[in-house]
Amino acid sequence: MKPPVVIVVALMAAAITALVFAAVRWQASKTIVAAGFHFEPGPYTLATEATRTLGGPLTEAEIESIQLISRRELEQAFAGTRMVITEQVGGFWHIEVRHTLGQGRQLPHAGQTLPLGPLGGVAEVSFTALALSAIRFAPDGASRQTMIDGIGRGIGRAAVHELAHQIVATAAMDNNTDPDSYEYGSFIRASQYYGQLHWSGAWPLVQQKIGK
Repeated sequence: MKPPVVIVVALMAAAITALVFAAVRWQASKTIVAAGFHFEPGPYTLATEATRTLGGPLTEAEIESIQLISRRELEQAFAGTRMVITEQVGGFWHIEVRHTLGQGRQLPHAGQTLPLGPLGGVAEVSFTALALSAIRFAPDGASRQTMIDGIGRGIGRAAVHELAHQIVATAAMDNNTDPDSYEYGSFIRASQYYGQLHWSGAWPLVQQKIGK
């Protein structure tokens, strides 16, 4: 006996729906996810004591070096995923390096994030707080170039932390036991600037969200 037409139509509709969903999932798995990262314009001056320790004010060439190093830290942290770091201000996720955060009545801090769920998210990191901390934690006898590199790494790694806050739930980023992880909640540590950092508990969730 031939199956009723309605059953045949239903089976065909189900098969087509399955193919459409499979195609959508495949396309989503190949889609590049953009994260904007840029520095706000303006001079980046530091306090007198920090400038003295550094050996003089930061030059334009050194600021450019800091920007390149910090961007490289972001790219290395998310290597192997669909994440692409761009200079777009309107990226799905966005991080801006500002001269200072916590002005006015707020205490200075290194970073802050506003996750927006399906709309992405925005974050800011503080050039001043991270630069001062990089100078403070510099190894004894460190050269000016060593400290410049440390500033770049510190800013980039703070951006990694804040970007991850936009991607995964806050609870996954609460790591106060491993100071050598990106998830660690404080920038006041030497490895932020001069050590090697690794992912901890948030990495599987990051991969799940943005794909390999």
